[in-house]
Amino acid sequence: YYAFNRIDEGYPTFNLTGTGKNLGLGDVSSDVYAHHSFEVASGASYTLTNNVPLGASMQGSIRGTVDASSFQFKATGASTVFRIYGTLKTPNASGLCWGASTTFANTNNPTVDLWAGTECTVEYTSASAQVITARTDYRNLTLSGAGTKTISGATTAATAFTIGAPLTVSATTISSGSMAVNAAVAVTTGITLNINGSMSGSSTISGGNVVIGGSGSQLQLRSLNVNNLTLNSTRGSLMYANVQTVNLILSQGTFNISAYTLTITGDMTGVGTLSGGNTSNLTLSGAGGNFTIPSGLVLNMLTSSRGHGSGMGGNLTLVNLSLPSGYLSVGGNTLTVSGSMSWVTGTLNTVAGSRIVMDTGAAN
Repeated sequence: YYAFNRIDEGYPTFNLTGTGKNLGLGDVSSDVYAHHSFEVASGASYTLTNNVPLGASMQGSIRGTVDASSFQFKATGASTVFRIYGTLKTPNASGLCWGASTTFANTNNPTVDLWAGTECTVEYTSASAQVITARTDYRNLTLSGAGTKTISGATTAATAFTIGAPLTVSATTISSGSMAVNAAVAVTTGITLNINGSMSGSSTISGGNVVIGGSGSQLQLRSLNVNNLTLNSTRGSLMYANVQTVNLILSQGTFNISAYTLTITGDMTGVGTLSGGNTSNLTLSGAGGNFTIPSGLVLNMLTSSRGHGSGMGGNLTLVNLSLPSGYLSVGGNTLTVSGSMSWVTGTLNTVAGSRIVMDTGAAN
């Protein structure tokens, strides 16, 4: 190490520039033995092999990468500050900070700053169950390792939320930047996961509520199986995987089914728009009430099997229609089917003024 501001302060700074190195200072018996600062330089990488104490009014900065392993950063006096500019990796089961056993111990109430730069990353890496410290100032939040991670307090990831480990969401969570869903996400009933940025990945979000908000580019929506799905953004949403929801709330914007299957087992409400096309599939099932299909909708396949039936709110254009059970009411509208029609116990209900247009052979 070398002396830093020695005339004014008289305390040394450990300037750490190595790569793939170990770091461990050990516990101290008195604050006077921890009157030093440390800085892990940009590009440097260290793994803790012992605890790292920091004295009163001292500062520790992580600009490179530190894997905390099973050890802790500890403040031995008041007004100690730890700042993460780079990457901090922790397998600590109790989380990052604000607890006696967290990576940054709460003894003497140190400040743990997550710097508001795009490089600031906290990665939770445990192979066992792990708590994610509830913070609304994460920049890059990364989940890895086999252990299930749990969010139990309000949490926001501003730049990137990378989910590479199973996640349970038990408190309001906001992803404002990119969100990569590469492991299963379970949202507790009654809890909301807000997606205000982009989305990628092939794993499924299931459970409670998902709200699509934000602005900018249309969201490429990935696999969902949730209780309530809300679109509340004029940027709209385009399905990039199958989606199942009990209720679909279209507060604003256009929800495009694209070349996938949208399954609704409850109701659809709101003033937004549901759109499809010749490759889009809509399945209406479950115990929900009578479902009104929006006027002008175009679909490849409509499957309706709910006991309370479904009704056309206007003209409907289909390639294929399947009625395993329940009924579809045409009303005073035009139903156009260019492919097949099939049913088991389902019925197609018409009234005076109903019009059904079928190509030759469009019935099985």
